[in-house]
Amino acid sequence: MKVSVVIPVYNKAPWLKESLDSVFAQTFRDLEIIVVDDRSTDDSLSVLRGMQDPRLKIVPLETNLGPAGAAQRAIDLATEIG
Repeated sequence: MKVSVVIPVYNKAPWLKESLDSVFAQTFRDLEIIVVDDRSTDDSLSVLRGMQDPRLKIVPLETNLGPAGAAQRAIDLATEIG
């Protein structure tokens, strides 16, 4: 079973590395981590692009959709298993 972890991000650069390191450290390994940057105005996108893990998918949005819109975009991109 594969698990999709959905993380919408807006101006959260100071907390991204710690948050994602926590997800990467989980004992369950069959993950995809979809992080949607909702047009952050801080260094969030740079921090994300500096992280290296094959399970990480970074999606920068062209327009700010708000928390619900960014989360929905990530859910739409989640791999369907079934």
